[in-house]
Amino acid sequence: MVTAFQVSETLGRSGSHASTVWTRCERLLREKSDAERGVLLGSLMHEIQEGKARKNSIGAGTSRVRSVLFKAVCDWLAVAPCSLQRQENMVTWNTVQVDGDHYVVDVIFEPGALYEEGSGKAGEYLRRLESEGEDVPRGAVRPGAAAIPSLQPNLGGLMLRPSWHVEPWEIDFDRRDRAGRGGFGEVFQGTWAGQPVAVKEVRDASPTDADVCDFVLEISLLSRLSHPNIVRFWRGCVDLRGGHRTLLLVTEWMDRGVLSQLLHESQEPSLSVASAQVLATGIARGVAYLHHVKILHLDLKSPNVP
Repeated sequence: MVTAFQVSETLGRSGSHASTVWTRCERLLREKSDAERGVLLGSLMHEIQEGKARKNSIGAGTSRVRSVLFKAVCDWLAVAPCSLQRQENMVTWNTVQVDGDHYVVDVIFEPGALYEEGSGKAGEYLRRLESEGEDVPRGAVRPGAAAIPSLQPNLGGLMLRPSWHVEPWEIDFDRRDRAGRGGFGEVFQGTWAGQPVAVKEVRDASPTDADVCDFVLEISLLSRLSHPNIVRFWRGCVDLRGGHRTLLLVTEWMDRGVLSQLLHESQEPSLSVASAQVLATGIARGVAYLHHVKILHLDLKSPNVP
């Protein structure tokens, strides 16, 4: 999943961020095409823009280019056995083998999604690649395009997901029922698997593939934590709302709120020495556990202590 996000970020991103991929690719092909050598893969990756504010612009890779790069990275890093597939009409895609089963890899619409080979989701992915047509570069995600295959429950076929993944429609919460707000985004009370949970929505209205890649790496780490003094992380996902992605984390729900409310907003008398010792001991044990598994919190404060 992370590999696919890295390929997408290098060659044009996905979702609404990729709406101009085909126009940039067409320009690059026109400017750099060589009848004898063709276009080098590197010329379709990040470009250095000239001027006072020099910066990297996103790339302009088609589905064929992305598939070639994904295959190269998988082989180089030994991520998983990967093959490069191609139809007579030049539609190109990747398949990977996981636990003996073969999956089609999405490197464009929802990077990292794995569609069971031969399933409805895999067929929809290949159909969308082919529907771009021969007259324009493939791989562009056009505004108004149909929902990505993994978000269409009507399409048959299994999807291989990390153990922490949850489908957006499995989380029940109302954005009017907000429990808190912070620098990262907002928290809502909801339910998952019949249990009360806290649903954290990352603030960025339209995260890039790099943002989602960081999100995936972070929740992969959180999903391995288990300690009485650490809030339990349950699930996470990337949701699609109004054509834009949003990042959701499902965690344990704490009825009594956070420590800052107890210290600054509570109508009750100040904490007793005994209560303060209990709280301090619990915080210390939680931090000691994080240090034991080689994690630094770096943002320890009362609003982050439930």
